[in-house]
Amino acid sequence: MVRFGRPVLGALSSGFELYESFQAFDTLRKMTDPKLRQDALVKDSDVSSAGSFELLVRLALLGSGEIYSAIRQVQELKKWVALSDAEELDARWSYFSYHDLAPDVENVAIYQ
Repeated sequence: MVRFGRPVLGALSSGFELYESFQAFDTLRKMTDPKLRQDALVKDSDVSSAGSFELLVRLALLGSGEIYSAIRQVQELKKWVALSDAEELDARWSYFSYHDLAPDVENVAIYQ
């Protein structure tokens, strides 16, 4: 079981990865907004990772995707709220670590 489990599970999961990859590129083909296209590319980039360093590649892509997502969310927030440098850094960390924004920033964002 141990000897053949990993290759069999790898072969079975590759079908799901191909399907996810096809869906991601099909959705990307239909998008026209350049920022949304870039967001989709970053989000779905880990689908195409493979090889002997698959886990490391996936973790690196996941981390870089989360950093990119936090930066983009702060860019969108700055359209509605004027942030100081410290507030901007705190907001990026909050989005990256899935925490709530600082109450004063969140209140301003909600009521804008």
